[in-house]
Amino acid sequence: FRSYWNSVGVTPSTTKEAEEVAERMRERLDVSLPVAAIGDVELIRHVIAEDGNATKIATRWLGQVTEGGIARLEEKQRQRLIGEFALSLQGQRRFDETLSGWLGGEGEAASDWYSAVSVGGQNAMARRLASVTMGVDLRCTRCHDSFVEGSGRQQDYWSFAALLRRDLRRQEGTYVVRDGSEGGADVFYDLPDGRQRLADAGIPERWLPSADSSPTTLRQWATSLKGREELARGVVNSLWALVHGRPLHGSVIDTITAPHDVALTSLERRLIEDLLDSGFDVGRTLALVIDSPATSRSVPTELQGDSLFAAAATSRQAVGAFAIAAPKISPLSANERLNVALRSVGGKLDSLPDGQKLLAQLGEAGTAARSNSSARISNELPADYPTRVASLPVDWLASLKDPESQWEHLAYLAGRSDLPESVRETAELMRKAGVSEELLLHRVWWLLQR
Repeated sequence: FRSYWNSVGVTPSTTKEAEEVAERMRERLDVSLPVAAIGDVELIRHVIAEDGNATKIATRWLGQVTEGGIARLEEKQRQRLIGEFALSLQGQRRFDETLSGWLGGEGEAASDWYSAVSVGGQNAMARRLASVTMGVDLRCTRCHDSFVEGSGRQQDYWSFAALLRRDLRRQEGTYVVRDGSEGGADVFYDLPDGRQRLADAGIPERWLPSADSSPTTLRQWATSLKGREELARGVVNSLWALVHGRPLHGSVIDTITAPHDVALTSLERRLIEDLLDSGFDVGRTLALVIDSPATSRSVPTELQGDSLFAAAATSRQAVGAFAIAAPKISPLSANERLNVALRSVGGKLDSLPDGQKLLAQLGEAGTAARSNSSARISNELPADYPTRVASLPVDWLASLKDPESQWEHLAYLAGRSDLPESVRETAELMRKAGVSEELLLHRVWWLLQR
C-alpha cells in the first residue's frame, strides 16, 4: 500500500485507534471484533468463523451482491442461502463449489440464490452475476459499447443476457436451470443506430480467457468457474467492497475510484492468488482485507461534516486510493433523501392515499415546508448533502448534453436499471427552483445512494 500511495501521489491519513477500527467493522459487518484482534489476522479469521458471526457476515455479503434482494425471500429460503455461505466463511466448504452449485441449479439453495439476485429484473441479474463471478462491469454496455474505458462491448452483454434467458426458467415459483438443449426464444437487442441484432447466447471468450473453451450453457459456465482466476477476482472485489464500500479494482466511470497503477494491480493479484491457493477460503480472504492498512485510515478534519465532493481534488483522490477514509453517508431512506432535497429548495413531500407513490411539490418561494414523512430529518441538512461543488460528479457526464440523459446515466452508474420516477420529479423541481446544473447532478447522485 505504501508503494501504491507513493506511486499515485497521495498521502495517507493517520491511523485509527484499534477501538475505532473495531467499531467501523461492527458497522460494516455487524460483528464485534475484540480490540485485541485488530492487527492479528489469525485471530480475526477465528472470530469470523464463529457461528453467529459467520451468519451475520453472510447476511451482509448476500445483501450486498444481491443489492437487497435477499430481504425479499421468505425466511426459510433466506436462512438456507445464508447458512450455505456461512459454511464457506467457516472454511467447511470451498466457496467456488458453493457458488458453482447455486449457478448450476444444484440443491434447493440454487433457486433461493436466483430469486435473490434477480430482484429488479433480468438486466439487474445479469449485471450482478457478471460482477461477483467474473469481476465484469456491465453497467455501461446494455445500450452501447463502453465509451469511457473502451473495454466493454454491447454484444458481450447480450450474449450473457441471452444465456440467462434461455437456460434459466421459473416454474411454480422455483428457478430451474435447464441444460441448454431445449432451445428457447431468440433474443434481439437494439443497436445505437436503431438496428436490431440477434444475440449469440454464451459466455464471451474475453470474460474467461483462461478457460479451454467458452461455455455455451449455464451448467457449463457454473462448472468452469471452479478454481478459476476470474471467479477469484470477482469474489476478492466483493469482499473488499463489503469492508470498504467499493471494490479494490474500480472503474474510471465511477465518481470515486482507485487510480489504476501497477502497485494496485499487484495488491489485487496477491489476494486473488491467496484465495486460489487457500482453496477458496473466503473467511481467510476477508480476514486479510480487514487487516489491510486501508482499513485503519482515519477521516481527516477537512472531510468531517461536509460533502466529499466539495473537498479538494487531492482529498478525493486520496479517498479513491484508500489512503484516507471517506466520511459516512447519512443513513437515510430513499423517501427521507427525497424530502431533504425538496426541503433545500422550499419543497415538500406528501404521501398519496395508496401509500405507494410520492408527490413532490414546491412550497412558497423562500419557505422550507415541514417534513411530514419522517421525524428523523432535523431542521438542518445532512452533512453530506451537496451544497457546493467544484466539478461534475464524473467528467464524462459533460459529453451528454441533455439533463435527463445525465440523470439516467447516473442511475445506471448507481446500479439501477432506470431512473426512479420520484428522483426524476424531484430533479425537475430543483431545476425549476434554479439549482445550478453541476450542483443538481451531485444532488441527483446523492438521491440515488442506497
